Amino acid sequence: MTMIDDGVVISDPETTDAEVLFKEAKRRERVRRMGIAAIVLLAIIGAALAVTIGGGGTRPAHKGSSGPPSRGPVSPVRLWSQAGVLKAMLADTPVALPNSRFAYGITVASTSPTSPWGRLTRIDLATGQRATGPRLPSGSTIFVLGNSIAVLSPTSETTAGRESGPWIIRSVVGTSFGRALMVPPITVSRGPLVSGPVTVSHGPLVGGRDFWFGSGDFLSLLNVSTGVVLRTVNLGAPIASISVDPARNLLYVGLDELATHPLAKVTSVVNELNATTGRLLSHADFDFTLGPIGVDAVRGGVWVAYRGGMAGSAELLHARNLVAAASPPAHTAQLELKILAGGGEPAVGGIWPTPVGSSLWLWAAHGTGCVAPASGVFLAGTAFPAPKGQIEPWSPFAEWNGHVYATEEVPLTGATEVVVVTVPRVCR
Repeated sequence: MTMIDDGVVISDPETTDAEVLFKEAKRRERVRRMGIAAIVLLAIIGAALAVTIGGGGTRPAHKGSSGPPSRGPVSPVRLWSQAGVLKAMLADTPVALPNSRFAYGITVASTSPTSPWGRLTRIDLATGQRATGPRLPSGSTIFVLGNSIAVLSPTSETTAGRESGPWIIRSVVGTSFGRALMVPPITVSRGPLVSGPVTVSHGPLVGGRDFWFGSGDFLSLLNVSTGVVLRTVNLGAPIASISVDPARNLLYVGLDELATHPLAKVTSVVNELNATTGRLLSHADFDFTLGPIGVDAVRGGVWVAYRGGMAGSAELLHARNLVAAASPPAHTAQLELKILAGGGEPAVGGIWPTPVGSSLWLWAAHGTGCVAPASGVFLAGTAFPAPKGQIEPWSPFAEWNGHVYATEEVPLTGATEVVVVTVPRVCR
């Protein structure tokens, strides 16, 4: 017996017909050509899909459990033009007012807990020049307070990085501090509860003069002119994030119930409240999340970011009822970003929304994309490839002169690089 392909042929040298052997050879040649044609067709289809999904760019291959193995390190070439502005040891992502060429951050000697103090630093986005100001605790928070930049600081900070109240809010004027406002401790019927805020609302002031801050389970409204706490609401769980909608009517609070009930259930909660009175209007639960939940209010809704172990996601919820936007564009945006982040696999480290300019950016470890804030329609995106196994966080914080500015971690140094990215016009 002799095996030819998958068939069994009886060998008999005296009766073998040459025509039969010729036909069998032709059959095997047709099968081989059909196999090659199928491989070429699949490659063409795959390339077409990559162009369609990725907005016209070539997407590098990433290693994933459900896809083909990686063929070595990914090319470091950016799909969108990107250039470094400066490298610095930043305590956190800088902030900037809309359409401003200046951003503000805190520079430190190192990012370890042994450097509890830093400097207020103004970054000129056009030139990359830095101008340093007064010393302040590295655990301070720089945020947008109405139409100005402000700094929330503890009066002291230990070498272990733990803040100690009371807390102070200072306006930023140039590279110096302006008027200071002492934040009073939250008091309830049992007496003083906490010494200061740990979370502040970033953005518009309610009524042009008030803003919300969170201390533990308590949410409070502070008048920035008088320093008087107008009202306090107990939400029953640690406050992780606060955001006021652009119309200043609605307040969104992301909680961290896991911190209160670590063994009971893993559920994060989003509350929608009246921005003036603090009255609860609606709430939504997210099962199977891990840790705090983030909120970013937009016109007509709120973007919610949450983790579930190593991966995570972001959703757009409608205002007034906190119902998830079920339209295909919102889900398409998630799919697009997951593809950019690693071949369709869940984005390691989560997917995080950040409003910058007129767009909202969804960003993950290896990719980013701009979406329409109120609908979630995916507008454009790009992968930021890194060497095999390396995660490259990209955190946008400003838009100026047709470009988006973001921070990236510099591997093995602890430093942060501010980069300028040339984005498509549809993202501006």
